[in-house]
Amino acid sequence: MKIIKICFWVLFFLPLAMTALAYPLLPDSIPMHINWEGVIDRYGNKMEAWLIPLSAFPGALIPYGAAMWDQKGMKEKTASNEKMCLLLGCMTALVFVIIDGVFLFMGLYHDAEHLVFPDILTLVSLTFGVGNMIVGNLLPKCRRNGIIGCRTVFSVKDDETWRLSQRGAGWISMACGGLILLGYVCGLQGKGYLFYAIGICAADFVITYLYTYYVWKKVKKKRHNTII
Repeated sequence: MKIIKICFWVLFFLPLAMTALAYPLLPDSIPMHINWEGVIDRYGNKMEAWLIPLSAFPGALIPYGAAMWDQKGMKEKTASNEKMCLLLGCMTALVFVIIDGVFLFMGLYHDAEHLVFPDILTLVSLTFGVGNMIVGNLLPKCRRNGIIGCRTVFSVKDDETWRLSQRGAGWISMACGGLILLGYVCGLQGKGYLFYAIGICAADFVITYLYTYYVWKKVKKKRHNTII
């Protein structure tokens, strides 16, 4: 757990450190937006380079805060619950590291001839795939709590429904992560790959929700038959 916390704080402050180191070398006008075709379509003052690292703070701190505090009083707080929150924080921070790194790279070298810029959409999509695999592996270990895990109106009904829901949701999440990574292996890139990854993630949510409903009905029927 200590290593994960260290990784979180390194990733958390890395965009700020990268920007501080690159800032004196940046030109007065730097690229600040890329369209869906991967072409720079807006330039801004180099002061705007601080926007990405500063915006990373609230985004990454939310899952970290969830690991430290449960608004409903996590009576069954476990190491696996905390680990999942911290890993979600790491993945969020990593996305900002990627975005900040790409924009700083373009700011420093956008005038260079024949330079190929990193495909930020592809990198973010790959992060979604890896993230799904990690979350899917941790979900079955997640104990019932008030913040983290596969939480639907059905999965939180009772402990048995929760346990079965986390196990099934974990397999679904890992399968979706595998499909996202497979898309890259098959040659998907750029906006097409991003839309593909988003579509897989949306399907993940829908299938998981329906699965938790199925589990709840199954557990409810089992208990009814047992009582009879």
